[in-house]
Amino acid sequence: MCSRLTHSSRVGRQLGSISVWAGGQQSWDLRAFALSRVDCQQAMVSSFWMATNHGYLSCSLGPGTLLLIPCSGDKKCGHEPGQVGSICSALDHGLAEQLKHARAGIRDRAHIDETTLMPGYRRYAGELYTSGSKSIEMAVSTGRRVLIVSGGYGLLAVDEAIGMYDMRFAIRDWPRGLLESCLLDYARGASIRSAIAIMGRTTDYAKLIRKVDWKGAGITATIISPVSQGGGAMVKVPRAQGQAVEALIAGGLAEDWRSSDGLAITFERM
Repeated sequence: MCSRLTHSSRVGRQLGSISVWAGGQQSWDLRAFALSRVDCQQAMVSSFWMATNHGYLSCSLGPGTLLLIPCSGDKKCGHEPGQVGSICSALDHGLAEQLKHARAGIRDRAHIDETTLMPGYRRYAGELYTSGSKSIEMAVSTGRRVLIVSGGYGLLAVDEAIGMYDMRFAIRDWPRGLLESCLLDYARGASIRSAIAIMGRTTDYAKLIRKVDWKGAGITATIISPVSQGGGAMVKVPRAQGQAVEALIAGGLAEDWRSSDGLAITFERM
């Protein structure tokens, strides 16, 4: 696959790196590593960017990719515990204990009520989840890695059972560096090569992603954000996020993509 793309001038290969050409022009260097045939094949089925016929770059949710999405203020009532798991089980023991302690410290302020439990992607009921929950469920069922950045829980496995709560995510509410360390530890344990965060560009969710030392861990990270136009941003932006998640999981997301409301998306690569 890599050879075919190279010969068609869509992907260029250099010693120790992969570079992308869009429309015959070198665009940017993706990641420095030895280019064995296996490395190249694995990179291309991950979320590494590939040139499209229109000269844009596109990404997809492969097995080496971590997808990060925000929680929502709207939540669905009900009790569907299923198999109760937690991101903590995938973390180093010390980090897991720190995250549990931080969650306990915010519990009263967040008004967390765990008398009923539901998987996170089903508990959240904002426009992102209205549009994207079926695709998220499909991704999880096929072994894809999806995490939620949460106001009440910090970080969640997307199918982790959670209660009801009322708290917007704010970086200041969590111990300095804890969530960043948890993200990197989770990524290392899951052999993550690339991370895609679909979230508002100016939100604390995105600020958290920028604070993570992805490059130091050898991970390519990208924030994909809808661009608000006109009124109704409180509805249109989360809906665009959900539709972008759906498109990414279904087969890929290109820079010329538009939501049903006509919102474009921006890419911030780290």
